[in-house]
Amino acid sequence: MEIKNLVCLNDGSGTRIDARTRVETSIDLTLVSDTLASTCTWEVITNTTIGSDHYPIMVDIGIEYESEVTRVETFFFFNSADRDKFKKITEQEMGKILVNENVNEVNEYVCKAILEAAEKSIKKKNSRHNIKIVPWWTKECSKAMKARNKAFKIIKRNSSFQNVIEYKRVPARVRKIIKDAKKEYWRRFCNTVGKETEIGKVWRMIKRMKGGKQERGYPVLSEGGIITVKDEEKAEMLAKTFVKIHSEDNIGGEGKRGREDTLVGNEGILKEEEDIDNLTNKPFSVTELNRALRKTLMSAPGKDQINYIMLNHLGESAKEKIL
Repeated sequence: MEIKNLVCLNDGSGTRIDARTRVETSIDLTLVSDTLASTCTWEVITNTTIGSDHYPIMVDIGIEYESEVTRVETFFFFNSADRDKFKKITEQEMGKILVNENVNEVNEYVCKAILEAAEKSIKKKNSRHNIKIVPWWTKECSKAMKARNKAFKIIKRNSSFQNVIEYKRVPARVRKIIKDAKKEYWRRFCNTVGKETEIGKVWRMIKRMKGGKQERGYPVLSEGGIITVKDEEKAEMLAKTFVKIHSEDNIGGEGKRGREDTLVGNEGILKEEEDIDNLTNKPFSVTELNRALRKTLMSAPGKDQINYIMLNHLGESAKEKIL
């Protein structure tokens, strides 16, 4: 420890308990570098053993750091939507919008009308509320865990022979219940798999079964000695880096000549007036909009929080107003 400059954080508290004698021993050691030792706090959690005869140990490193606050977002639960009410409200609110105003203002009014209608006709729920880490977890699993913790508390008060035997049996029951829950959930999933099932869906389920939790955030970025943590700062740094890479300063003489030759060779195309008879320049009809919306999948909304399913359930006049 002296050679490696390590410090032991243990304060003498017991880290393991003998279920039969209730004697605690300090056999688990926590070693950190001497630079971290002064900022760390060490604590043994003695109200549970998480199924082991060793207590969990909590180490808090008291270093301040900047982090991006994860927002707990809410989203609309479309299965409980009053679609007739949604359509009626959007028809009324969209009818008040004048399309001869600034296009950005019209877009803002349209989004506001749709979201207000959604608030009044569709229930919302928290995106992180009661999300199970693993899909196979059941109420029986939770009850088994509570029974295990209860048995542990009993032997801490009274380590009679009968209580010790019961405590030894509980972890085995917990393991069996969890194993059976995994097996049953996986069996039901396999029954839904067919020839048309995407392989990606199977791999995603395998990851979920293992309980792997993926963070969706971008990592901390560093450029020119500047470190960015917040999403807005990262976006700004990426934009500046992108502009710098694609600026004219990074294009050689041959590249510049090639770009100029391309512009000269396509000068006629650049100056060509729009062909009003081209089908791509025809006005977009409600029929085409409905056809496009029917092909969309359930996906997360963009910055305006408008989902495809909302647009799909608008009335015909509201869709005309959007077009």
